[in-house]
Amino acid sequence: MKAFKLREEKSFIKVLKEPPSKKKKVNKHRLIYLGLGGLALFFILRKVFLAAFLISAEGLLDLPKQTINFADDIEIKNLFIDEGDNVSAGDTLFQYRIIPDANMVSSMSATNQLPEWLIKDISDTKRKKSLCQISLAKVKKELSILNKEASLVQEMLIHGVNEEYEHSITLEKSINMKMSEMLGLENEIQLYSKLLAELNHAKRTYRNSRKAKFATYNLDKYYICQKAGIISDIFYEEGEICYKKEELMTLHMEEGISVQTFFDQDEISFVKEGDLVEVTFPDGSDSMGVIDKLLISTYALPSEFQKKYEPTERNVVAQVRPVIKSDEQTWSNFYKMDVKVKKWRYK
Repeated sequence: MKAFKLREEKSFIKVLKEPPSKKKKVNKHRLIYLGLGGLALFFILRKVFLAAFLISAEGLLDLPKQTINFADDIEIKNLFIDEGDNVSAGDTLFQYRIIPDANMVSSMSATNQLPEWLIKDISDTKRKKSLCQISLAKVKKELSILNKEASLVQEMLIHGVNEEYEHSITLEKSINMKMSEMLGLENEIQLYSKLLAELNHAKRTYRNSRKAKFATYNLDKYYICQKAGIISDIFYEEGEICYKKEELMTLHMEEGISVQTFFDQDEISFVKEGDLVEVTFPDGSDSMGVIDKLLISTYALPSEFQKKYEPTERNVVAQVRPVIKSDEQTWSNFYKMDVKVKKWRYK
């Protein structure tokens, strides 16, 4: 068999080089549209998710407060504190003076005048005592006559005049009755004397107390703080007169701070006591709270949360307190501000 041999001559076929492929241009507008569409879709889905699973509500930070007012008109002499100051129990807040009204001035001018009931009791007791003394004098006089008569009858009996025996027995009974009557009147007089002494003591005590009370109207006094807290409002300045029962200042306690939270009535089935919530403060910080109390009645939404030109909205009110006790101080820094409260609809 003949051997097969390849030709080793050079080939005249030329290999053509392929032209370089052009890179596809990036469509920037399409990317922008896709990015905006994706971003819009993200926010829509996020809003739908939050609306379905998250409950949001408005809240007001609330501190337990004590209003300071008086039953009399007072003049403010000196103020020792300013709004926003922290005070402790025992601190002196202000100096004041009580201003007596017209009725008090007339009472002060008639300090020695006693109450009608006391005057009547003293008069009646004196009259009854005098009547008893008159009756006692009469009984003593009658008893003296009976004793003299009994002495004569006794002498006659000694000399043998027996006809006077029955008379002597009658006289003895009469003398015993008069003695009993005299003792009764004497005891009654003692009781009236004791009662009269007590009434006179009451009269002196009443007059002394009136004098002591009226003397305090011309003295400057100092108001001592009873509980620690923050002075939130001062409605009167030095030299002004605060009329009775009007609020002079407001003291908010540092302990017991809470958020009055206003939930929509539709969310009542998802809000229960003991639920955890997230409280967002105006500076952006967050803190965890717990629903401590849920009020059954609905309340009008505060004016700052109401929409203008729309009917008054009523909401379910819940009281939210800090989960951690030490957070009360942080919460109290925002006691005049609004907050946002959020909670998951489903646990």
